[in-house]
Amino acid sequence: MGNEDIKDLEYFLQPVSDIYLKSENLGGARFWRIGNANELKYYEAISILVLLISALNYILLTRAGISERLHELGTRKVFGLQKTV
Repeated sequence: MGNEDIKDLEYFLQPVSDIYLKSENLGGARFWRIGNANELKYYEAISILVLLISALNYILLTRAGISERLHELGTRKVFGLQKTV
């Protein structure tokens, strides 16, 4: 950037929520990646899918742990063992 380019710069305010998707008219924007709304929708869908898979995994692991404890409890009842402190 030479001195001529600096004289041609304009400054303006922009809402923070618009910076990623609506920044194509910034000086020097050719060096920055401009946001794409469709790409953000794909990322959102992928993140929701990962969240659902992790919630399902948590539910299944918790259920398996409860099942194992119930099996142990049934075995203790059959053998007449007392609960230890």
